[in-house]
Amino acid sequence: MPTKTSRPRKTAAAPPADEQPLVDLTEDALDPDSVKKLFLFELGGVQYFIPAEQPAGMVHDYIDIERESGPDAAMWWLFGALLGDDGAAALRSYKGLRKHHLRKMQLACVDTLRGPKD
Repeated sequence: MPTKTSRPRKTAAAPPADEQPLVDLTEDALDPDSVKKLFLFELGGVQYFIPAEQPAGMVHDYIDIERESGPDAAMWWLFGALLGDDGAAALRSYKGLRKHHLRKMQLACVDTLRGPKD
């Protein structure tokens, strides 16, 4: 069986130092520590908040999980990522949770992934 030989990849030359990037990722970058929090729900006297805006890379994680494991797995991952393990566990264990409650929370959480509405 013939063997493949790999050739070194050609890399583009570094741009001149005075050239500006098409997108400056440092301009108006998201600071997760200063993002406004949204009050999502309260259970047992504990208030649970989610960040109003997420890093764009989270969308990719959500889509990957949805593709690999389905929308329910992606949504519970998102609840865990936004609310933390305690908040997600509180939702799972709450016997009074109805489908319309869950749907409203799902929409609110997914809206934070999509970013502000124009």
